[in-house]
Amino acid sequence: MGKPNMKAQLERRLEKKQPTKTNGDASLPESHKQRCPSRQGQKMIAGYFDPMVHRQLKMLCLEEDTTIQELLTDALNGLFTDRGKPPIA
Repeated sequence: MGKPNMKAQLERRLEKKQPTKTNGDASLPESHKQRCPSRQGQKMIAGYFDPMVHRQLKMLCLEEDTTIQELLTDALNGLFTDRGKPPIA
């Protein structure tokens, strides 16, 4: 018995999940239909961190009168710049 072809399995799964094109947003999940306008065309980026990371991040927000979104934007743009990429966040 040979190794399963992972690429072929992934392609089959993706084919099954491809939404059919319809008029309007009828094919969208309910959660996507109710998304606020400022989030349209945006993607969530998330990760799991120690609770102290969250606490420290919130403390920075309070100290700097800013939001987690703005701090993460600055951090991502810094990462992109350090790696020779344009700061597009």
